[in-house]
Amino acid sequence: MPKGPKTERADAGTAALHEAQRLHDAVNPPYLRALQRFYDAVNPSFAGFAHQFQQLSESKAPPFVLEMQRLHDLWTPPLAKFAAQLHKLGETLAPHFVREMQRLHEGFERANKWFTEAPRRLRDALQDEAVFPHPDLSISNWQEVLASFEEAGQQAAIAKLDELHEQLFGSEHFRADLEQRWLKSKRHTVLIEILRAHDAGLFSVAIPAAITQAEGMVADAILGDGVPRKLRHADISAHVIQHLAQSNVMLTPLIETFCSKLFAFFKHGDGDSAALERHRVLHGASWSYGTRSNSLRALVWLDFVFVATMSPDERLDA
Repeated sequence: MPKGPKTERADAGTAALHEAQRLHDAVNPPYLRALQRFYDAVNPSFAGFAHQFQQLSESKAPPFVLEMQRLHDLWTPPLAKFAAQLHKLGETLAPHFVREMQRLHEGFERANKWFTEAPRRLRDALQDEAVFPHPDLSISNWQEVLASFEEAGQQAAIAKLDELHEQLFGSEHFRADLEQRWLKSKRHTVLIEILRAHDAGLFSVAIPAAITQAEGMVADAILGDGVPRKLRHADISAHVIQHLAQSNVMLTPLIETFCSKLFAFFKHGDGDSAALERHRVLHGASWSYGTRSNSLRALVWLDFVFVATMSPDERLDA
């Protein structure tokens, strides 16, 4: 039976509703609708919480802000005043600090210059004779020697150095350290006897023994590899300068000058000399070398060489 116009319109409307629902479901699926329902349910609670938080902040924030402002107003003036005073103090002290640092710098420069030039100046002061400053002498002792040189010349400087060595070797503390140091050497017997000979005034005995023992120490250093071989005197004297200069750079100019005097060349028939010269003494060309000053200088040299060439093989267990 054919449908009438009214029935056809109803069917068309139903179809349109179904199509609309289908489109709605496509762009608004069920889980979105569930979220919407959850939001609609809790939104009033969130809104109430936000309102309460706003009220709380409006009721508590102003007193807190006011208190902070009060503290700020209270402390800002004294802090600003303190900062100004500190700045002023800095401006006042800065020039003094700069000047003090400048003086300190100049002091270091003077000290550095003195330490650089002192060995050369001492060499100039002592170059006339075979004299050598013991390393245990202080900087003030060096200054005394240089002052004597500048005031009265080389002989005054040499006399001052001899005087300082007399004081050094006369010190009980130094002598105790010296003997304790020498007792650690395989040469300790002869070294102590050299010292005793000097104390007894047997300078002609102490001097050649001191010279030869110092030379033997240098030979030991050269032959450190343990291979026996013949050494020329030129080898020994050159090694004395090279080896000992490396052990004490500051004393290098003095070592070279001292060795040039100690190992001075001579010929038999040149006559007697009281100078401290290795060849002349050991070859019997001198018979007036045995002075107290020469003996003391030989002891100073012996101890310096001992310390400079000391090796584990020359040490004994304490």
